[in-house]
Amino acid sequence: MQKTGGLEFLFGSKVISYDDLTKFIKEEFLKNKLSSEDLNEKIIKLNSRLEELKLIEKNKEEEYNMRQKQIAIYLECKKSFLGKIRYYFRGKKDIKEFKEKQDVVQKNDEVDDTEPLIYETREYYTIENLMDITKILDRIENQIKNVNLDINALERSIERLTRKNQNAKNYIDTIEEHKKSIFEFWNFVNKDNILRIE
Repeated sequence: MQKTGGLEFLFGSKVISYDDLTKFIKEEFLKNKLSSEDLNEKIIKLNSRLEELKLIEKNKEEEYNMRQKQIAIYLECKKSFLGKIRYYFRGKKDIKEFKEKQDVVQKNDEVDDTEPLIYETREYYTIENLMDITKILDRIENQIKNVNLDINALERSIERLTRKNQNAKNYIDTIEEHKKSIFEFWNFVNKDNILRIE
């Protein structure tokens, strides 16, 4: 309150006079609009990265499922005499089919779920306009935070799946290594010590 009975506006520690209020609202609005546009560009890039990571994760999961199936077949065939013989003469067609399928995978069309700013540049803005653009800015910042969390979760998932795939591959390679001769394979399969996947 001023001595003459007027209102005093504060923004942080800055005092804004009534005469400067429209100028202040316009400056803040334009600053927030510019920030929103920059953040919209950033969220488009982040969404693109998110889609790439989803595709990578899907491929890693398919690869892991294929290897898991191959190990399950080995463990099932290992139980009987004919199963051991059948597994020994079995080829590596599952791996070839997966690699061919992986080469054909196409990227999905990206969907832009950011909303364009509806305000055009004009001479004066109201406090309501400033509040609206601030809400939009907050919503975009929250979206960016959520997309970043999703990206971090996908990166951790991809890292975990990569380790699982490598362990499964090592297990399968060890089995295939012993398929040089039927006798070596027979001795390997009949061992009491079972290989462990770590």
